[in-house]
Amino acid sequence: MVDDGSLWLQQRGDHLFALTELTVNVSLDEAFLKRTLQLSAPALRFFGRDAAALALQENHLLLILRLREINADSVCEQLESLLNQRDVWQSMLQQQRNKAVTHGAVPLHSLAFLPRGNHG
Repeated sequence: MVDDGSLWLQQRGDHLFALTELTVNVSLDEAFLKRTLQLSAPALRFFGRDAAALALQENHLLLILRLREINADSVCEQLESLLNQRDVWQSMLQQQRNKAVTHGAVPLHSLAFLPRGNHG
């Protein structure tokens, strides 16, 4: 556990990967996953080649990062990057969830109570 989230290492062949789980309090239906994948582009633009891969495993969202360098300092930097990415993803997914909840149908008569010019 690191910063209240799981983090583990996994060896596959000659490569070492760091994995962390994203905490999402909604069902991972197709619509949610589609919206989540649309958030991948900003993550790739910001983190570039160090962007973690988003994966669905047994109804859990994971971030997976291949550790390119195995010396202690580099591993610490890469793990820090993965945890930062996890925090960003958590924040984006929470905003996405809140946006979906708050942008429900609004009765037209309620718009009459909004300040002038602020009708959506």
